[in-house]
Amino acid sequence: MKIYNRVLASYLLVCMIPLLLSVFSCVKLESSLQQTVIAEQQRVVQTVSQEMDRNIRNAEDLEELMLDGAVVEKLCEPEVFSEQNRTEKATLREALQTAVRQHQECKSAFLYFYRSGQIVSDRRGYEEGSIESYASYLGIESDVLLDTVENTALREFPVIKNKNGKSYIWVLAYRYSSNYKERLVCTGMLLPVEDFLYDCGNGEIYLTDGKGNLLYGSEKAGEAVAVAENADEKDGTTIVLSDGKYVRTTLASEYPFLYYHYIVKQSVYYKPIRLAWMQVAVELTAYLGIGVLLSFVLTRKTYSPYEQILRYLRKKDPKRLEHETFQNLEQSLKLFEQEQDVLENKLKANQQQLQNTMISGLLSGYTSDLSVISQYLEDGQPYRVLLFCLENTEQSHFFDGIREDQKVTAYQMLFFATKNVLDEILLEKRSGVTLVMIGLVAALIETSDTDGDWKADIERSIPLLEEALDIRVCCCVSGAADKLSEAARGYSEAVQLLQRHKGKDEKGLLIYDEASQKESQELSEASEPSHRKEVVDDAVMEEIRGYVAAQYSDPELNVSVIAEKWNLSLSSLSRKYRAKMGHGLLDEIHMARLKEAHQLLAEGSTVKETAEKVGYLEARALVRAFKRYEGVVPSQLKGK
Repeated sequence: MKIYNRVLASYLLVCMIPLLLSVFSCVKLESSLQQTVIAEQQRVVQTVSQEMDRNIRNAEDLEELMLDGAVVEKLCEPEVFSEQNRTEKATLREALQTAVRQHQECKSAFLYFYRSGQIVSDRRGYEEGSIESYASYLGIESDVLLDTVENTALREFPVIKNKNGKSYIWVLAYRYSSNYKERLVCTGMLLPVEDFLYDCGNGEIYLTDGKGNLLYGSEKAGEAVAVAENADEKDGTTIVLSDGKYVRTTLASEYPFLYYHYIVKQSVYYKPIRLAWMQVAVELTAYLGIGVLLSFVLTRKTYSPYEQILRYLRKKDPKRLEHETFQNLEQSLKLFEQEQDVLENKLKANQQQLQNTMISGLLSGYTSDLSVISQYLEDGQPYRVLLFCLENTEQSHFFDGIREDQKVTAYQMLFFATKNVLDEILLEKRSGVTLVMIGLVAALIETSDTDGDWKADIERSIPLLEEALDIRVCCCVSGAADKLSEAARGYSEAVQLLQRHKGKDEKGLLIYDEASQKESQELSEASEPSHRKEVVDDAVMEEIRGYVAAQYSDPELNVSVIAEKWNLSLSSLSRKYRAKMGHGLLDEIHMARLKEAHQLLAEGSTVKETAEKVGYLEARALVRAFKRYEGVVPSQLKGK
């Protein structure tokens, strides 16, 4: 009997080891899965919130620009619009249509004047100023429209559903009287909510306000809002609804009236885990039952217990079910990995969009944070701002056979293709950055004295773009700037040039210096003292060269400082110095610094220490100078 019991014990021990490992793997997988679910929901909600908040901000910026206009100010005063106001209303309608085209996610835009009770929108085809007609176009009651513009508080953007079941966020902005006691005009832009909430598969995203009221969502979302008061609002909260348990994640918008929520049925995530547990339980029960049966048989039989065990193992493969279990889990994990890749790509796109928005804000003057372009351009190196305008975009082959609901995607592809061509041509040999703005593609490129091909590269890029896009392309180039703080000024020059020549049949490349030569000369004469000298003789050049050799370690040293010290015209000094020395004055400063940097690096100084000693504010400026003038990096020279 002892031998039978030992055989049985050995059998059970060997068979239980993979089962115990399966139990351990299930416990560990369940814990990891919980963290994966929370992280996935956080990424989904964050992606949606960033996209919607960005579009609300863009709508606010456009509305502020519209409210500041003189035409709006003129129409705020009368209590009844007269025939003389027809021109102003037409001008406003064109401005609203332009705003809607620039903000591609916008459904419609309007201006409501409180004193006259009139409304001007981007739409045509009905009686001007008729609130009932505009409300009918939106698919809502006119009382709802009036109540919204009359009673909505500042910085509150209501969500309204029309008769067709489509929901819109109404982004509203106001202009007040001088004493801030009376609203004069309200401007609104309607953003479709559904356009920002992509398909979440088995989950649902819904919106609430700061008071817990449902702004957008299905009946299931309404049920989730109803139980929110008794649920913990941390990420990964489990709530119980009528058809089962759900996992919910909440994220507050940057606007106090808006909260984003994401719910997914818990069984979607835990179905593979439950299947694994069931299979482990079945296997465990089977092994125990077989063990009891074998014990009973072996106590009554005296022949070949080993042969019976081996025969049974040959007939039954206990690893088959275990293999199928882990195969199902493997497929689930692969699915999670694919979803994570999609979300990571969307996050990268949002980060790029955020960076473009920050650079656009700097160029437009809304921010003065120079760090957004310092990673692309070096302070002190000359650069220019370029604006590429695509004319009659919908005539491009990108729009061939495109339905109305596909135009947004076609616009994105058109501007994406433009940016790629400019990156390949303009940024191949020089520092800079390109970005897509509203209706334009902008570029900031370095145009140093050593790089004389920037104009030729632009002239080469325009016909390539026109051939690839099948439309006309115009490029407006600002005047030269050498300080990062002048980026907004360069952008303003390019915009002025674009507005001056808009609609004119001129060449595709317009440069501010050439197109505004007379105005620039008058501005230069007005800004520079009349006693500035224009004659730069050889003796003066040698004095300047000696001054650079003595003062190169001063971080503030630049061409403007030298021109001021010798009381010279900046343009005349640069031109005469290059003609005499064969290189620019800025190149002279860099070469003097690099000569000393060679010596310091050979003595064992670090790159950072060397940069500070020779006059560069940061190490990467020294690295860029070495690459530009010598084609190497400082680390290759250290210790030699």
